[in-house]
Amino acid sequence: LGLLDVQRVARVARAQSEGSMVEVRFEEIPLGDVTLNVALAGSDEKPPIVLLHGFPEYWAGWREVMSRLSADFFLIAPDQRGYSLSS
Repeated sequence: LGLLDVQRVARVARAQSEGSMVEVRFEEIPLGDVTLNVALAGSDEKPPIVLLHGFPEYWAGWREVMSRLSADFFLIAPDQRGYSLSS
C-alpha cells in the first residue's frame, strides 16, 4: 500500500470472533474513477495477506480470519469495486 497515493481516514472498528478482538483500521485508496475502502489488521511489518471477498460479501466476511491471523500477518481486505464503501 505504500506505493499508492493513500488517503488516510480516521476510522477504526473492532471485529469480534469467538471471544477474541482485533483492531481493524480503514484506508480509502483513490484509483482514478474508483475509490477502494480497505480494511487493515495487524502490523505492516509482518508478511502481507490480501483477503478478497466474493459476491455479495464485503470486508467483514473476513473478520473471523482477521481475528485469528492478525498477530502473525498484515491483513489487507479491500471492499471490491461497488461493494460497501468502495465506489
